[in-house]
Amino acid sequence: MRIATIGALLLAGCAGDDTRVAIVLGDSPVQGPAAAFLTIVEFADFQCPYCKREAAAVDALRAAWPDDLRVVFKHFPIQGHNFARGAALASECAHRQGRFWEMHAQLFANQGSLDDGMLEGYARLAGVADLAAWNACRTGEEAKARVDGDQKAGYAAGVSATPTLFLNGIRIEGALPLEDLRALAEAELEQATGSGIPAAEYYDRVVMR
Repeated sequence: MRIATIGALLLAGCAGDDTRVAIVLGDSPVQGPAAAFLTIVEFADFQCPYCKREAAAVDALRAAWPDDLRVVFKHFPIQGHNFARGAALASECAHRQGRFWEMHAQLFANQGSLDDGMLEGYARLAGVADLAAWNACRTGEEAKARVDGDQKAGYAAGVSATPTLFLNGIRIEGALPLEDLRALAEAELEQATGSGIPAAEYYDRVVMR
């Protein structure tokens, strides 16, 4: 995404609720406080190099605003990325054992080697305790339904490529450089904190409405 796009995104954040896309968070993996003025919903593919780069930018934002930002992950494996769906299922099954973000880190760190034979080793490194249950989960219907459901939600929200982020419902397509993502987040945080709406209610009242 070009730097010139930032002005349009900043305008979108100030233009009102019509520019925001409502995405149900559900029980997707989340980092950060439930009471947050900023919510990033990230549709990503573990085989996508731009997703890996944007994940690092999002991590930097979380470090900057640990009390004001939460990040929600949604699966969106791209057709043609042969290992992306298997990696999504592997991470979803790690999520069932409370180790999603550790698996998320392993998959992006080893993005060039996501074939099925490598995934159990990453799960082990991520701290997945019950590998037998994790393996059974990967071929089960529940994990498949979660990945398929995330993709369906993405299509409904207009996602066509990865990464696509929604910052308080404002669509950001492509890997935005950290400084540009920070500028957009700062503008949105200023608007949110000045709204008079409690942080715990902000996403529901402004984005989901």
